[in-house]
Amino acid sequence: MNRKTTKLGLSLDRTAAQPYYRQIYGRILGAIASGVLKPGDRIPSARALTQELGLARGTIEAAYSLLAERFEQISHAFAGSSPGITQSLVSDFMEEGYFARHIQRMRKLYAERREATAAGLEGVLGKYLHIDPQPGGMHLVLRLRGRRSDRGVVARMREDGLHGEALTDWMAGGSRPSAVLLNFTNVESQRTAEKLALRILARLHP
Repeated sequence: MNRKTTKLGLSLDRTAAQPYYRQIYGRILGAIASGVLKPGDRIPSARALTQELGLARGTIEAAYSLLAERFEQISHAFAGSSPGITQSLVSDFMEEGYFARHIQRMRKLYAERREATAAGLEGVLGKYLHIDPQPGGMHLVLRLRGRRSDRGVVARMREDGLHGEALTDWMAGGSRPSAVLLNFTNVESQRTAEKLALRILARLHP
């Protein structure tokens, strides 16, 4: 199916403190909300928008990367069912290669945060737990040493505003090792992980 490319006619405030890529991101979201971009429309390519606005291509791609993240959030919010306009725009992002670059960037970021989080947690909590090596994903598995209950640890963590999942809640029958599933995507550095580890340490014991 052929789809028309919509000329957005974006106008940027050249005197504003807000970066151009943020302005472009906001203008395109506004075009979707106002109906300028309709289901089936194509957004301009980065090259076309670069020529239209007279900006560096990297600026346009930064805006499109933010849009890719926003569309991903919308898709998750609709639990597999999203509006037609969102589906059309995500399709464009995939065809133009922006979504693939977004995924590559996020994989690199998560790999760095995974390594930093594991190092920070092990430095503080190594005596109390073992962290399973993870080749990918957004969670770490913390294997508790001794006879500690993962359910008890998770319950106490939640009292301190920390979220984790007790693996025994997801296992049936047989031997069920005590372990906590912990998301690390918001841990920006090893130092942040060490601070998190100290909070967990305070909740390891009843």
